[in-house]
Amino acid sequence: MTERKRRSMSWSACKEAMAGWPAPGLVDLIHELYALNPENRRFLHSRLRPEAAKENLNQAIDAVKKILNSAGEPGGRFSQAAIKRVVDQFAKASGNPAAVAALLITDLEIALPILRAIGDYEPLIDNLYSTLRRLDKLLSSLPIEIAAHFVPRISQLALTWNNTFGYGISDELGEFAREWQARTGK
Repeated sequence: MTERKRRSMSWSACKEAMAGWPAPGLVDLIHELYALNPENRRFLHSRLRPEAAKENLNQAIDAVKKILNSAGEPGGRFSQAAIKRVVDQFAKASGNPAAVAALLITDLEIALPILRAIGDYEPLIDNLYSTLRRLDKLLSSLPIEIAAHFVPRISQLALTWNNTFGYGISDELGEFAREWQARTGK
């Protein structure tokens, strides 16, 4: 791709094109983006309606639940990338790391019973490990008193699923819970 073509397809080019647009034109463009797909709608609601934070989190949870449930369906099209996309979009739109932590823990709470029901399913196991890594990084970025709020849910998950899986996920979850109990004193 030539430099000229790359520039014409950049955010700068879009920003330059919209610089003189009247407000109604921008509103129409945003409406078109809103109508394009559910991800855009969730993003815009989260960004523009912070008073609807709980509703936005519930929508993200529903999206994650739908993706995870597809793992248990015959011929289901489970996609770890799809879950990551929902979480990423929610994180960008909400700007609330604690809400993202709640979403990640909910991912674990939904995925673990599905894994038990369907058995060895590597993509779902990979999702669990990925979620734990992301949750650890996210909790580490939060003030300790906020991170401590999530430790009881994590500890309950570890207790519930202790010695359930032969894939190491039970051990990993237990170690994760013990580490965060020690870090937060909970």
